[in-house]
Amino acid sequence: MSDSLTPVVNENASDDEKDEEQVTSVNQKKEDAKVEKELDRVTDRVDEEEIGSENIGNALSAINDKRHRDESKRKAEQAELANVKIRKEDVELIVQELELPRSKAEKTLRQHHGDVIATLKALVNA
Repeated sequence: MSDSLTPVVNENASDDEKDEEQVTSVNQKKEDAKVEKELDRVTDRVDEEEIGSENIGNALSAINDKRHRDESKRKAEQAELANVKIRKEDVELIVQELELPRSKAEKTLRQHHGDVIATLKALVNA
């Protein structure tokens, strides 16, 4: 990465100017070496670890367990909502006034335990 820089010395320059150019060149080389070392430190690669089949199996098992818990929770919520009694008139009111599909109106009304006012507020503010 660091190229050896040959100092360019002006043939017509005085000895002091030549010395100054050489010092500048040496300082530049030191700075370049420092930057290169810092860059190497930052870009060091971490050795890749081999993922064992046991780790993959554990990860897949955890994912499947979470999926089953989420599915069970969703089914329990649906069963709970199905037990909520709603009035047909309330569903019709929501469908006509807010121009929503019947399924959306029923679901939201069930989520608010049949309270038509709370349901309307939730739908309007959504």
